[in-house]
Amino acid sequence: MALVSLLTAVRNGEAHLAETIAGVLCQTHAPLEWLVWDDGSSDRTVELLEAARAALAARSCTLVLAGSPAGSPARGCGFGRNRAAELASPQSQLFVVLDADDVCAPERCAALLSASRACTPLTLLGSRYWREGGGRPRDLAWHNGMSQAQLVTQRLRETTLAIPTWAFTRELYERAGRFVEAAPNEAEDLLLFYAHLRLGGALHRCDAPLLMYRHTEGGVCALRSVPAALIFAIRVAELEAVLDTPKWCEGFSIWNAGREGKKLYRALCRRSQALVRCFADVDESKLARALFDDAAFTGRRIPIRHFAAAPLPLLLCVKAGGLAGEPQAEGSFESNLASLKLQEGTQYLHFA
Repeated sequence: MALVSLLTAVRNGEAHLAETIAGVLCQTHAPLEWLVWDDGSSDRTVELLEAARAALAARSCTLVLAGSPAGSPARGCGFGRNRAAELASPQSQLFVVLDADDVCAPERCAALLSASRACTPLTLLGSRYWREGGGRPRDLAWHNGMSQAQLVTQRLRETTLAIPTWAFTRELYERAGRFVEAAPNEAEDLLLFYAHLRLGGALHRCDAPLLMYRHTEGGVCALRSVPAALIFAIRVAELEAVLDTPKWCEGFSIWNAGREGKKLYRALCRRSQALVRCFADVDESKLARALFDDAAFTGRRIPIRHFAAAPLPLLLCVKAGGLAGEPQAEGSFESNLASLKLQEGTQYLHFA
């Protein structure tokens, strides 16, 4: 049987670790190795893991535990996951991310291994998931509601495969450059995700919910609170790469003549700003202004047009609710977009 490696970076995970251990113990696949990097925990994290070692071994799961001294400064998720991966056996066939506050469905490792065998070795895998108590319903609906094609076309919004659900081969991990370790609160998942896609890597989501994803404020994966400005800058950099591709490099329209659209426009480099043909909107007061006067900043006066008259392709900077499973009310952004009968990925992309 193929060896599967669970990768865990943890800091002070005592509160939920018993449930995470129980999820590993109930896996239907064997053999497993659970590679845990403890990022300086000062609670009972190490004690709980050591207490489970014999029970894990009885289920053909080898616990490999290493880490920093208790109370050491946090090094972050990227650092911890890289150290955990370095502990992997050469025989490992698949790396599976497991945060220390999440719970695996019994078939998780078996399903991900089966999916990896049906895909190329350079396919980043994920799955649907569920939340404890139904938290963050919009994120849950978006991640679980996308089609396989939208995993790529909606990448500018964020990681379309939630990182706690990820699985990947060693080949993919090394090729994409491993996780960034620049700072404890780096967006290492988003950076690896984009690096993988830029190299032509594929994405696949298992449609079964295979993980209970618990969002813990502050996180057990060491300072997981990533600054919103950093995530925005990374997404803009990925957008800049898109704007170098055919069709987009000939010009495009930004759907949102309000604050969010203007924020994105001003975040673009001058070359990309010059590609913006107009702002699209439906708001009558914005349409009445007819122009966005940005002469003081970029020397441009950009037309504001009704969304139906805006030149294609469209970059959508409007928060989409209905596209994540909510009703599409008449006159809503979603129903307006649907009325254009455009093809996602070629004629429009989501950014918001």
